[in-house]
Amino acid sequence: MEPILVYGFPLGSSMGLVAALEWLGQPYRLSRVDMLADMKTEAFARLNDRQETPVLITDDGRGLTETMAIAAYPRLAALRRRIEANLAVRFALAIENGETPTGSGAMRGQVPLGDVIARFAGQPS
Repeated sequence: MEPILVYGFPLGSSMGLVAALEWLGQPYRLSRVDMLADMKTEAFARLNDRQETPVLITDDGRGLTETMAIAAYPRLAALRRRIEANLAVRFALAIENGETPTGSGAMRGQVPLGDVIARFAGQPS
């Protein structure tokens, strides 16, 4: 099984992880979470009791979580402009915007959130 990255929109903190998965070039899947609706449900809490994205379901079915990244530091603006020119980062941003861009070919498709919860929620971290 490929790992599954559960990422949030709009403007979740997962963009860097999607870009990193693209850079890695290994097979993976994505599951898109509406941060304004899906993330605060009891069902999602079974994936991450903090009810945050991102969540990575590893290739062996374990769930790994991390806190949301903090955005507003002024010096990051120039760095972000340089990073956003990268093809993998542009791919990740397009994914977060709900588009279907062509990436490296490593992303094997989206997995509905309900399917991820049904299969992996409650797995020990």
